[in-house]
Amino acid sequence: YPWPVNLLHYYVLLPNPSYLRHLPISKENLPYDFPPQNLRTITSPVRLFAQTACVLGRWRTVLWIDSHTEDYYGPSGSGQRLAGCVERLRGDGDEGGAGPAEEGEESGDTSSVFAKREVDAWVSLGVCEEHGQVAVGMKDGGVEVFGYVDLDPS
Repeated sequence: YPWPVNLLHYYVLLPNPSYLRHLPISKENLPYDFPPQNLRTITSPVRLFAQTACVLGRWRTVLWIDSHTEDYYGPSGSGQRLAGCVERLRGDGDEGGAGPAEEGEESGDTSSVFAKREVDAWVSLGVCEEHGQVAVGMKDGGVEVFGYVDLDPS
């Protein structure tokens, strides 16, 4: 099937190390470095007219709904997956300063599929990183809640 491939371009605004909080914000004293940096480009296959959604969490969690690509479903005109990743900046436990990964350097963890279904029913989503939960809104008004982090330390 010649499905179009959508690209999710994930940009970040990095903090300006020379920003002075006690001074007013101005062209010379900005809290963030401009322009935004492309941290990662994620391929996301989407069938023509398929429902999609994307949400960004406060701590670099990226989640999206797109068309499933699993071969075991066989050729199909429907089906969705809930996928995502947690991005890391260079400097999060690595040598070097904070910032996007250099060209050719791994910029984040691999994407994960958290849930999938054989019908197109998901239309929106939200994330609560503090509790490790994802809420997915359905076109019939229902809501499904998924846990993606085991918060029980035992």
